Amino acid sequence: GEAHIARSANISGESDDDFEKFFFIRSNPKGIIYERWRHMHGCARFFNAVRDTVTDKFVMTYKAGEPKPSKLPGVAK
Repeated sequence: GEAHIARSANISGESDDDFEKFFFIRSNPKGIIYERWRHMHGCARFFNAVRDTVTDKFVMTYKAGEPKPSKLPGVAK
């Protein structure tokens, strides 16, 4: 799923609508997206990945908990 989503400090106090938006609704842009992945068939750790949704190719990966990279290798902006 989409990475770097801020969780409410009072998630149990959220309305059903707000919880649904937090849990299910994502931006799904065309192009570069930051996602959270889990390495299920290996170490089972979570990590973040930068992926291009147009080509479905990974640009890079980085550790969960690290901020979004400010520069991406091979991506002009």
